[in-house]
Amino acid sequence: MGTDENVGKISGESVGKSAGTTVGKAVDKTVKTLRRIVIAAVVIALARAGLNQLGSAVGTHGDALLEAWFEPSQSAPETISAATVESPMVGNAASASAVPRPLFAPPPFLSSSSASPSAPQPFGLLGDRPAAAAVPQGKAVSFTRGKIGSVRFYHTRIDLQDPTNFITVGLANNAQMANSRSHYGGREKFPGLVKRGKGAITVNGTFFSGDARSRVMGNLVAEGQVMKYSRWENYGTTLGIGVVERGNHELAKTAEMVTARTEGRPKWENHWLSITAGPRLVKQGKIWLAPQSEGFRDRRVLTGKAKRSAVGIGKDGRHLHLVTFITPVTLKQEAYLMHALGSRDAMNLDGGSSLGLAHRGKVLLNPPRSLTNVLTVYDRYSPAPQRLRDRWAKFRDGDRPALPGLN
Repeated sequence: MGTDENVGKISGESVGKSAGTTVGKAVDKTVKTLRRIVIAAVVIALARAGLNQLGSAVGTHGDALLEAWFEPSQSAPETISAATVESPMVGNAASASAVPRPLFAPPPFLSSSSASPSAPQPFGLLGDRPAAAAVPQGKAVSFTRGKIGSVRFYHTRIDLQDPTNFITVGLANNAQMANSRSHYGGREKFPGLVKRGKGAITVNGTFFSGDARSRVMGNLVAEGQVMKYSRWENYGTTLGIGVVERGNHELAKTAEMVTARTEGRPKWENHWLSITAGPRLVKQGKIWLAPQSEGFRDRRVLTGKAKRSAVGIGKDGRHLHLVTFITPVTLKQEAYLMHALGSRDAMNLDGGSSLGLAHRGKVLLNPPRSLTNVLTVYDRYSPAPQRLRDRWAKFRDGDRPALPGLN
């Protein structure tokens, strides 16, 4: 073989190898690019499918899918049913068929504070709470209209650590004592209760009997004053608001929720506000439904869908959630929705033909029947009356409700 032939052969082999390497690299790069595009398309498709499922879950499939999407546990089991709820009364809870595990966990509850304090211990059941670090100034009452799936609702969020935020009970006809076997203050149309209260928010309160006496359910304390009391009371669930010592010997409002027949007697004598309703919906971050164990028998409360309202204590322990459901829901749906909206503990309030709501004097939902009691919320823009603030100062200084032998 001559020199020219050798050079030609070597050059041809070099060019061939170089061209092959270049083409190979180009093909590899193209394959990788296509792979990334396919993966991205699949991820987007799955995300869209998940969001579409979440958007239609409540309205299309009802209770079962609500359990799947709003299961409290961050590590959900492969199947979820009402029977898996941890509760001493789980045997009384309504059963439900198992449903698939959700595609993704629900979004975390968003607090208005970047640093949320740890959840406080109940001041009633466990006694005085040890002093904690000083807490920053709170925020005014927030009021929003929301929707989860097909369920529409109004959501009021109350920061208990804002010194201008208060919640109290308004009675029909400005009565000083709630309706009972020994006292009768009548009923009143909702707009009249709203006008007199002049609050940021006014909502229906607790249940009352349908007879001529219109007796209010459970014991009732407002502004540190007893409005109804019986020492034999052990019905339903009680929301209690009192005070706790924070850092630098500062006193701040705090809340607890007690179900009498399973947790013992509420400490009404320690409450600035105390209202009994039910059934319990959420207990210590878990869905908790055992209405018969609390003494509830009325089918209008227990069965089917209804326009309902509820109150919850936030996961951070410093907020109250008042929620008015415009769309009729079952008790189980209400429980999962209250948890999804940020409640660590929650209970059902009156509803149906008693459902009422007003925002800064404007009536948004006017109940068809007259009421015996409402909850009125004040903040810096709709300030509490001087009477209430004076009573709060006395309560903060140690004045406590005197529990008489009324029934």
